[in-house]
Amino acid sequence: SLRLSEAPVAGDGPGRRSAGRRAVYGTVDFNGRPINATSGHLDNQYQSNRIKEVSERLRWETSRAENRIVLGDCNAWPNSTEIATMKQTYVDTWLAAQVLGSAIGNGITHGSHRIDYIFQSKGATNLTLVSQQIYATADANGVTPSDHEPVLAVFEVR
Repeated sequence: SLRLSEAPVAGDGPGRRSAGRRAVYGTVDFNGRPINATSGHLDNQYQSNRIKEVSERLRWETSRAENRIVLGDCNAWPNSTEIATMKQTYVDTWLAAQVLGSAIGNGITHGSHRIDYIFQSKGATNLTLVSQQIYATADANGVTPSDHEPVLAVFEVR
Protein backbone atom coordinates (compact mmCIF):
# COMPACT_ATOMS: atom_id res chain seq x y z
CA SER A 1 0.00 0.00 0.00
CA LEU A 2 1.08 3.59 -0.60
CA ARG A 3 1.66 6.08 2.14
CA LEU A 4 2.20 9.62 0.95
CA SER A 5 5.57 9.70 2.70
CA GLU A 6 6.91 6.98 0.36
CA ALA A 7 6.40 8.98 -2.83
CA PRO A 8 7.74 12.39 -3.85
CA VAL A 9 5.16 15.13 -3.30
CA ALA A 10 5.19 18.44 -5.17
CA GLY A 11 2.99 21.23 -3.79
CA ASP A 12 1.57 23.92 -6.01
CA GLY A 13 -1.58 25.88 -6.74
CA PRO A 14 -3.29 29.04 -5.63
CA GLY A 15 -3.66 29.79 -1.95
CA ARG A 16 -6.51 31.85 -0.57
CA ARG A 17 -10.08 31.32 -1.80
CA SER A 18 -13.43 32.99 -1.19
CA ALA A 19 -14.44 33.61 2.41
CA GLY A 20 -10.73 33.64 3.33
CA ARG A 21 -10.42 29.86 3.14
CA ARG A 22 -7.30 28.10 1.91
CA ALA A 23 -6.72 24.80 0.16
CA VAL A 24 -3.66 22.56 0.04
CA TYR A 25 -2.63 21.09 -3.31
CA GLY A 26 -0.11 18.45 -4.15
CA THR A 27 0.92 15.91 -6.73
CA VAL A 28 2.19 12.44 -5.93
CA ASP A 29 4.03 10.52 -8.64
CA PHE A 30 3.28 6.85 -8.13
CA ASN A 31 5.17 4.67 -10.64
CA GLY A 32 4.81 7.33 -13.34
CA ARG A 33 1.14 7.99 -12.60
CA PRO A 34 0.46 11.52 -11.31
CA ILE A 35 -2.13 11.68 -8.54
CA ASN A 36 -3.29 15.26 -7.97
CA ALA A 37 -4.87 15.84 -4.57
CA THR A 38 -6.56 18.89 -3.10
CA SER A 39 -7.68 19.25 0.50
CA GLY A 40 -9.74 22.15 1.67
CA HIS A 41 -12.23 23.47 4.20
CA LEU A 42 -15.29 25.20 2.81
CA ASP A 43 -17.09 28.05 4.58
CA ASN A 44 -18.96 26.90 7.67
CA GLN A 45 -21.55 29.68 7.77
CA TYR A 46 -22.92 30.57 4.34
CA GLN A 47 -24.02 28.26 1.57
CA SER A 48 -23.51 31.07 -0.95
CA ASN A 49 -19.80 31.12 -0.03
CA ARG A 50 -19.53 27.33 -0.32
CA ILE A 51 -21.15 27.37 -3.75
CA LYS A 52 -18.65 30.03 -4.90
CA GLU A 53 -15.73 28.13 -3.37
CA VAL A 54 -16.75 24.89 -5.13
CA SER A 55 -17.01 26.76 -8.44
CA GLU A 56 -13.52 28.25 -7.93
CA ARG A 57 -12.09 24.89 -6.92
CA LEU A 58 -13.57 23.08 -9.91
CA ARG A 59 -12.29 25.73 -12.34
CA TRP A 60 -8.78 25.28 -10.97
CA GLU A 61 -9.02 21.49 -10.69
CA THR A 62 -9.88 21.07 -14.37
CA SER A 63 -6.54 22.70 -15.24
CA ARG A 64 -4.73 19.84 -13.48
CA ALA A 65 -3.90 16.46 -15.00
CA GLU A 66 -6.25 13.56 -14.44
CA ASN A 67 -6.20 11.22 -11.51
CA ARG A 68 -7.58 13.93 -9.24
CA ILE A 69 -8.77 13.51 -5.67
CA VAL A 70 -10.54 16.34 -3.85
CA LEU A 71 -11.23 15.99 -0.15
CA GLY A 72 -11.96 17.84 3.02
CA ASP A 73 -14.56 19.42 5.26
CA CYS A 74 -17.23 20.71 2.89
CA ASN A 75 -19.63 21.83 5.64
CA ALA A 76 -22.44 20.63 3.36
CA TRP A 77 -24.90 17.78 3.56
CA PRO A 78 -24.98 15.16 0.80
CA ASN A 79 -28.12 16.57 -0.87
CA SER A 80 -26.86 20.19 -0.99
CA THR A 81 -26.21 22.23 -4.12
CA GLU A 82 -22.47 22.34 -3.49
CA ILE A 83 -22.18 18.54 -3.28
CA ALA A 84 -24.43 18.08 -6.34
CA THR A 85 -22.08 20.44 -8.22
CA MET A 86 -19.04 18.37 -7.20
CA LYS A 87 -20.79 15.16 -8.29
CA GLN A 88 -21.20 16.46 -11.84
CA THR A 89 -17.50 15.72 -12.49
CA TYR A 90 -16.46 13.79 -9.36
CA VAL A 91 -17.51 10.54 -7.70
CA ASP A 92 -18.51 10.66 -4.03
CA THR A 93 -16.32 7.79 -2.85
CA TRP A 94 -18.46 7.02 0.21
CA LEU A 95 -21.45 6.28 -2.02
CA ALA A 96 -19.25 4.35 -4.46
CA ALA A 97 -17.80 2.26 -1.61
CA GLN A 98 -21.33 1.48 -0.44
CA VAL A 99 -22.15 0.16 -3.92
CA LEU A 100 -18.95 -1.94 -3.84
CA GLY A 101 -19.86 -3.27 -0.40
CA SER A 102 -16.60 -1.89 1.00
CA ALA A 103 -17.90 1.11 2.99
CA ILE A 104 -17.02 0.74 6.66
CA GLY A 105 -18.68 2.91 9.29
CA ASN A 106 -22.01 4.61 9.75
CA GLY A 107 -21.52 7.45 7.25
CA ILE A 108 -21.50 10.13 9.94
CA THR A 109 -18.47 12.44 10.01
CA HIS A 110 -19.66 15.33 12.21
CA GLY A 111 -22.43 15.39 14.80
CA SER A 112 -25.25 13.46 13.15
CA HIS A 113 -24.36 14.31 9.54
CA ARG A 114 -21.83 13.66 6.80
CA ILE A 115 -20.03 16.88 5.86
CA ASP A 116 -16.53 15.49 5.17
CA TYR A 117 -15.92 13.99 1.74
CA ILE A 118 -13.41 12.34 -0.56
CA PHE A 119 -14.13 12.80 -4.27
CA GLN A 120 -12.44 11.04 -7.18
CA SER A 121 -12.59 12.65 -10.63
CA LYS A 122 -14.69 10.67 -13.07
CA GLY A 123 -11.78 10.74 -15.53
CA ALA A 124 -9.26 9.23 -13.07
CA THR A 125 -8.73 6.08 -15.13
CA ASN A 126 -5.61 5.05 -13.20
CA LEU A 127 -7.41 5.07 -9.84
CA THR A 128 -9.75 2.32 -8.71
CA LEU A 129 -11.57 2.80 -5.43
CA VAL A 130 -11.06 -0.21 -3.16
CA SER A 131 -12.78 0.90 0.05
CA GLN A 132 -13.67 3.78 2.31
CA GLN A 133 -13.89 3.93 6.07
CA ILE A 134 -15.26 6.50 8.46
CA TYR A 135 -13.67 5.86 11.83
CA ALA A 136 -15.59 6.10 15.09
CA THR A 137 -13.02 7.59 17.48
CA ALA A 138 -15.01 7.98 20.70
CA ASP A 139 -13.55 6.28 23.74
CA ALA A 140 -15.63 4.38 26.33
CA ASN A 141 -16.71 7.73 27.82
CA GLY A 142 -17.78 9.19 24.46
CA VAL A 143 -14.78 11.55 24.29
CA THR A 144 -13.36 12.15 20.80
CA PRO A 145 -10.10 13.82 19.73
CA SER A 146 -11.98 16.02 17.22
CA ASP A 147 -15.52 17.08 16.38
CA HIS A 148 -15.02 15.29 13.02
CA GLU A 149 -14.49 11.59 12.41
CA PRO A 150 -11.52 10.65 10.19
CA VAL A 151 -12.26 9.44 6.67
CA LEU A 152 -9.96 7.15 4.66
CA ALA A 153 -10.36 6.05 1.05
CA VAL A 154 -8.13 3.32 -0.37
CA PHE A 155 -7.37 3.39 -4.08
CA GLU A 156 -5.53 0.97 -6.34
CA VAL A 157 -3.23 2.78 -8.77
CA ARG A 158 -2.97 1.08 -12.18
